[in-house]
Amino acid sequence: MRRQHRSRWGAVSTALLLVVAGVLISVGGVQAQAPRTKITIVQTIHAFSFAPVYVARHKGYFEAEGIDLNWQIVAGTGPAGAALSGGSAQFSAGATSNLFNLLDRGVRAVAVTGIATSMTMDTVASKRWAEARGVTARSPLRERILALKGAKMGVTSPGGPTDYFGRWLMTTVGLTRDDVEPVKAGGAPELMAALKHGTIDGFLLSPPAGPQVERDGYGVVLISPQEVPEFREFVHEVLFGLTSYIERNPQVTEQASRAIARANNLILDQPEEAKGLLRKDFGRIHPGVLSASLDAIRPAFPRDGKMTQRQWDNVVKVHLESGAIRKGLDTTEGGWWTNQYLRNIPNP
Repeated sequence: MRRQHRSRWGAVSTALLLVVAGVLISVGGVQAQAPRTKITIVQTIHAFSFAPVYVARHKGYFEAEGIDLNWQIVAGTGPAGAALSGGSAQFSAGATSNLFNLLDRGVRAVAVTGIATSMTMDTVASKRWAEARGVTARSPLRERILALKGAKMGVTSPGGPTDYFGRWLMTTVGLTRDDVEPVKAGGAPELMAALKHGTIDGFLLSPPAGPQVERDGYGVVLISPQEVPEFREFVHEVLFGLTSYIERNPQVTEQASRAIARANNLILDQPEEAKGLLRKDFGRIHPGVLSASLDAIRPAFPRDGKMTQRQWDNVVKVHLESGAIRKGLDTTEGGWWTNQYLRNIPNP
């Protein structure tokens, strides 16, 4: 009898253990399949300077952080700011001038991740125009900038970075911001086409636009941004959002920041893999041009997405002198920019 009793209890115990294990497995499965947080990131232009965003998407870094990402490219500064203000987007991947446009209007916003912390935009000119002006990429820098006086410079949108940074460049040699004529032409494909057909004389864009038009024989990279001291340490592209959203959602902000920072590190540490991923978005660019372009601007992508006050000092200087903002800004960390969400960045 005792053996039968023990046998029955043993069977019952085993059954109970199986039930409990099943429940735990079920709960674990539910936790593993917990819904991701949906966010929208609006990007202001399709450009190589946003390489970490493309890489993070293709590597699944946003999903790994529990984010269901809606990623959109919008037409410039205005629509990106409107999307943030209207609540249809939580973050923008854009140039610092996009952030400053909001701050200048009294909108509280904050940059949380450095995407590119050196200027990446080349000053590109029509080959025919440069020959007519008698300048080449080897001419003294001052002569090349002076030659731009009166040029029709294509811009993605008036008041955007492709506009203001070119205007500021003129002031470094004693000319005025109005000594170039901005011509709205659209994104990179439209700017390259306009240059080819002579509608514009030049433009400012990140690689691979400049190297591609050089390869195609109708353009030249007249000025590299690394030739300009202020552009060497310069927060160019950032992830930013409204302060009100970020303060209410610190965990989501940290997750989005970490996804992009992780991609920065992959580009720095595994450039060949990054080139393969970027071909998915820049398939029309010659593979050799794409490879050389990433090699050229790879140092601009900061490890762990970190930014510095010195970089922001240069950004404010250029924006103030270009007329992009009306008054100076305090560049102390913790106001409208911060590294506080860039923690525990995993290996690529």
